[in-house]
Amino acid sequence: MKKIYSIFLLGFSAVCLGQVPITALNIPYSENFDGMTATGTALPANWSTVRLSGSGVANASLVPLVVGDGSANSGATYNVGTTNATDRAIGALSSGTTVPAFGVNLVNNTGNQITAFSITALIEQWRLGGDVVIESMPFSYSTDATSLFSGTWTNVSTLDAVEIQLGLAPAAPGIANIDGNLTANQVSVSATINISSAPLLNNASLWLRWADANAVGTDCMLAVDNFVFRATSSALSINKNEISGLSIYPNPARDGKLFITSNANENKSVVIFDLLGKQVLKTNTSSESINISSLTTGAYFVKVTENGKTATRKLLVQ
Repeated sequence: MKKIYSIFLLGFSAVCLGQVPITALNIPYSENFDGMTATGTALPANWSTVRLSGSGVANASLVPLVVGDGSANSGATYNVGTTNATDRAIGALSSGTTVPAFGVNLVNNTGNQITAFSITALIEQWRLGGDVVIESMPFSYSTDATSLFSGTWTNVSTLDAVEIQLGLAPAAPGIANIDGNLTANQVSVSATINISSAPLLNNASLWLRWADANAVGTDCMLAVDNFVFRATSSALSINKNEISGLSIYPNPARDGKLFITSNANENKSVVIFDLLGKQVLKTNTSSESINISSLTTGAYFVKVTENGKTATRKLLVQ
C-alpha cells in the first residue's frame, strides 16, 4: 500500500462505470487505493464491486464499502487498513449472504490490437480464517464482459490472492484481525498474459477481477494493493487502421504549437493523453496546426483520427 434505492438500481450501478483508457504500450496504469482515505466508502474511479453470489440480492453493488482493519467478519468489500492510516487496500470477505468480487474496466485506445498485458499487485491478509481449507480469491479477466458478473472469464492462477497465514490462533481470544502491512502477511504476485490468439481489438473493453469464495468454516480477509497494469504487446488492427503519411512535428514540441499532416490532409480529431492515460486535450482541426500551449513539459500520447482511421504517436513537450 505504499506508494455503487431500489433493487434494480443496486444491480444497475455495478454496470454504469467509466473505463481506464489504454493509450499506448508499456505505459502503466496504477492504483494504490490510498485515495479511498482512512474513512472513505467509495471506490477509486473505474473500479467496481458486486455480490457475485450468496443469498442476498444478486449482482448488487457492494458500495458503500466497509471501512475496517480486518476485525469485522461480515460478507462485504472493504476499504481496509490500520485504523486512521492513509495506507489503504481493497479487501473482501465472504459470508452466506454475500460473496463479493471487485475489479476494474479498461478500454483499448491504442489504435491497434493488444496481444499481451502484464499485471503486478501486492496481496495482503487482514483477518485470520479457519484451518479447514486454504482460502483464495481467484483472479480472472474477460474480453467480452460488460460487468463483473457477465461474460466469459479466464483464470490466471499466478495472480490469485491466496491465504498467507493459515490456521493461526488469534493473538487474544476473540481477536482475529492481523496487520496486512506486515511483510509476513503479504506476498507479491505478477504475470504476463498472452492473448494473441484472441487479441483485444481497438476500442474493446478488458475487465479484470478478483472474486472471493465462501470457504468452509471461518473466512479470512484478503486484499489487493499496489496494482499495476501494462499493455505489453500489440499487432496492427485487421483493417490496418493507420493514417497514411501521418506526420506530427516538431517533436519535441516547443512554443505551444503542434503540426499534424497526412497524405489526405482532411479534418482530424486529435486527443492527447498524459502518461497516466488521462485526457488532457481534445480538439478537431481542418488545418495543419493545433494549440498545445496548455500542456506542461513532459511526455504525452497523441491519438489522431481521420476518415475513420486512427493512429497514436508519442509526443515530447519542452
